[in-house]
Amino acid sequence: MCLAYNRSVDPERASLVAGTITNRPDAGLLDAAEVIRGLTERLGLPTTLVDAGIPDERYEEIAATCVNDYPRPGNPIPMERDRVLQVLRTMGHGELAAAFTDPAG
Repeated sequence: MCLAYNRSVDPERASLVAGTITNRPDAGLLDAAEVIRGLTERLGLPTTLVDAGIPDERYEEIAATCVNDYPRPGNPIPMERDRVLQVLRTMGHGELAAAFTDPAG
């Protein structure tokens, strides 16, 4: 989720993070997220919020809690409820690629 939330971070920073996770210099953040999801699957852990037993109805509450209780002042992209909610909605059901698209276009 953190990688998708920070999808619009400075490309140089994104490339460094993605390359470190994937061991590929040409990788993007989505590639890194796919590697992490694969590891999560191999470990037998839930890869979606649905798999973790968290229903869609809780996403609004979770987004508000993330922003209000855990604002992450050092995060490269400021925490915003609507942005967190968008990522939760896409990743909640495993729509990883959709989590990396900008809903505004």
